[in-house]
Amino acid sequence: MIELADKTFDTKGPMTYAEISKKWNVEDPFVICDYINHWQSVRDMNTSLELYNRAMYILTEAKRV
Repeated sequence: MIELADKTFDTKGPMTYAEISKKWNVEDPFVICDYINHWQSVRDMNTSLELYNRAMYILTEAKRV
């Protein structure tokens, strides 16, 4: 999975919401977050997200344990 994520993310740094929307062809990057109570505050506090770094962290931690 780590190798697949590394290949999938061609942008390794922060991505704005507009970049995420364009790259993955979604109107709202937060559309899948309805089940997370605090997603609106995350959106309001950040202008970009580091999706690659977050994905790699989650995958390497899963592999570690």
